[in-house]
Amino acid sequence: MPGTVSGIDPPVMPERFALRPNVPNPFNPSTRIQFALPKKGHVRLKIYNVAGQLVRTLQDGFMDAGSHELTWDGTNNL
Repeated sequence: MPGTVSGIDPPVMPERFALRPNVPNPFNPSTRIQFALPKKGHVRLKIYNVAGQLVRTLQDGFMDAGSHELTWDGTNNL
């Protein structure tokens, strides 16, 4: 077939927003948070403790559509 490359599939765009559980959990010394965006948009990903207090802002800005992964090292915003 002209115009195709055998063995390489085009990236699949997510159909809807998805937030996956962090891995590993529990973590030491860091954990990965995976999420998917069906379209480009503003992403605000924040970590809160069990008391509802903000611990860390991992992302606050525009991101392209697709699958993403952020790593949190367990530290706070200080």
